[in-house]
Amino acid sequence: MMAAFGTAAQADDYAGLDYSLKTKQNSATGEKHDVYGVTVGHALAESLKAEVRMEDEVVHDPAKHEGLVQAKGVYTIGTFSLVTPYLGAATGYKSKATSNFSYYVAEAGVKIRVTDSVGLTLNSRLRSPYDESRMGTGNMYRTVENKATATYKFTAHDSLGVSYAHEHGDSNYHTVGLVYNH
Repeated sequence: MMAAFGTAAQADDYAGLDYSLKTKQNSATGEKHDVYGVTVGHALAESLKAEVRMEDEVVHDPAKHEGLVQAKGVYTIGTFSLVTPYLGAATGYKSKATSNFSYYVAEAGVKIRVTDSVGLTLNSRLRSPYDESRMGTGNMYRTVENKATATYKFTAHDSLGVSYAHEHGDSNYHTVGLVYNH
């Protein structure tokens, strides 16, 4: 599969694989989620990218299987010194053990170039079903996630990263993750 990433990616294309461990807070059972994700994207212009993401989510205690697919656009505002702010918007479809529904995402963040090889991304995103205008209604999936990701670029086209996220709202999770990008 990694060979396919290397041969399929052109100059304007990118792909990534990631794994996250989500731990539900305030859960009597200690519910944990193993989330496996794949993202592929294409730079449409210097400041505009389009990407598709799929996730397979295995829930433990109680045992469930979930997932999602989403399409996302990312607009880079510009680079100021070593800081690059961006905006993102997505729409997707979530398959949960109890329900399936469409949702939207609004995201804002900054990428910070620490060195030529090390980067830091800080972002915040709102994810909500289309029928949920506030927490505690509809499909009970509306959350805000604040995330920090540190990456190390080990070749001109490849990087590894680690992340930490706190998600709160209709659900409350702490998440640690690993990501490979090409």
